[in-house]
Amino acid sequence: MLSTEFHGQIIYRQTIGGFKISETHYAAGQTLGFHLHENSSIIILLEGSFTENYKHKSFEPLPSNIIYRPAFEKHSNKFHNSGAKCLNIELTAGWQKINDCFGSQASQPICIEGNPFSTTVKHIKNEMKINDGFSGLALEGLVTEMMALV
Repeated sequence: MLSTEFHGQIIYRQTIGGFKISETHYAAGQTLGFHLHENSSIIILLEGSFTENYKHKSFEPLPSNIIYRPAFEKHSNKFHNSGAKCLNIELTAGWQKINDCFGSQASQPICIEGNPFSTTVKHIKNEMKINDGFSGLALEGLVTEMMALV
């Protein structure tokens, strides 16, 4: 199934420049069968836990871990007992060129472990709450900063 949206309860969604940013919440035990998205995405686990399964690998990220998922990558999700909250950055249009930055890794899903983006993620969450006339510009800058650190 091709999806143009993230599943789950959408708490926040905004399109800014060449990307879409959203926060989604998933219920405990929720399962999403195999599906794919037309754009590459960065998923940051904020709270909870889940498993993301691909044909030949799976990830169980910890909070603040980041999953990079290429466009059209078929996957399924299983949300554990605590459910999950995720920050999703969908790369559209010109942002698809980010694949060049990842090199050969861009064709495969990857999970970046550790907490290298915790400050940037906090700033993104704050701008999502403020949502004033400058938030779009601030969010675009913060996402650009995050991409530069990858």
